Amino acid sequence: MGDRVLGIVGLVILGGTVVWAIAGGDPEPVGALLIIGLGVVIADAVVWRFADRGLDAPDGVTLPSPPWGLLVGPAGGLGLAAAVLIGVPLLAVVSAIALVAALPGLYARFPAGAVPLRVVRHAQRVRRFAEAHGVSRRQPIPGYVTPLGEGGARFVVVAPDRAWAGLVVHQDEAELVAKLASVELRDRMSPELGRQLATGRRYWETMIQSW
Repeated sequence: MGDRVLGIVGLVILGGTVVWAIAGGDPEPVGALLIIGLGVVIADAVVWRFADRGLDAPDGVTLPSPPWGLLVGPAGGLGLAAAVLIGVPLLAVVSAIALVAALPGLYARFPAGAVPLRVVRHAQRVRRFAEAHGVSRRQPIPGYVTPLGEGGARFVVVAPDRAWAGLVVHQDEAELVAKLASVELRDRMSPELGRQLATGRRYWETMIQSW
């Protein structure tokens, strides 16, 4: 939800609209505020729904749908409440339509066989790091996996400029993260891969900034 500021602002506006309606506000200004809030949330949800995730799902892999309904659903509910309170049937119908349209986004986010959302987030994080270090979108990047504790694994990727970064993933999901993030998994004991790992203050600073 960190990048959904516009939609959250719309929800706040709609919340204020409901409070204003309960307080006995005039229908015209309350209705105008309702339209603004609902429009902002819907616009943000449309962008969220069709935004490029930065991942190219390989054959046989289905990505979960963005949870845009988490914004539109509450927005429709708040709009419906405000419209009923001020007695404007047209706005109540519009809000109800938004609420009903949001149901697929609330309950059908995960198509049959879709990968877990955490796997998508891990893969997106890896690609953001790779692209911050000069790797094009479809260009593979080397990496390796090290078992870590019970069921966990340390997933490390190495950029062409020798910067590297790691994150912890479920051991049984490491290959799926690699597939989504276009990471070529190599032997973690490979001397060649070890020589590509840069160290030093300058590299630590650049890795922190891009990770």
